[in-house]
Amino acid sequence: MSPEERPAHTAPGRDRTPATVLIVDDQDEFRETTAAILSKRGFGVTQAGDGVEALDKLARDDFDVLLLDLRLPRMDGPAVLEALTEPPTVVILSAFEYFDEAALRERFGSLVFECLRKPVPPDRLVAVVLAASERAHGG
Repeated sequence: MSPEERPAHTAPGRDRTPATVLIVDDQDEFRETTAAILSKRGFGVTQAGDGVEALDKLARDDFDVLLLDLRLPRMDGPAVLEALTEPPTVVILSAFEYFDEAALRERFGSLVFECLRKPVPPDRLVAVVLAASERAHGG
């Protein structure tokens, strides 16, 4: 299947298998809306409401993309990143007005694919998740 024929939600080398995304955010409404947008585009979506739940899900399943809020209960986003040994492609998605993208990139290097501030327009969200899933598969 050529890149032009591949559905937007399918990662390279995965044919018809949808790219998988773990959304980690403590705001239920935001998490549900984000999941609905990505599911509608054909991504496989799983949700977690805090960092501890995210690490549990990451230990049990493989994901192509991790959408991670920075301010989370029980374990914040940076602590989640520090705990990962083989993380999926990470997209920081936070409303936190004062996060310093340069400091995040310095601290976590190439682990962070993109940093987005909430709210993110749906088309931008889908484009970034697609690009992150392609990166996860060497595309």
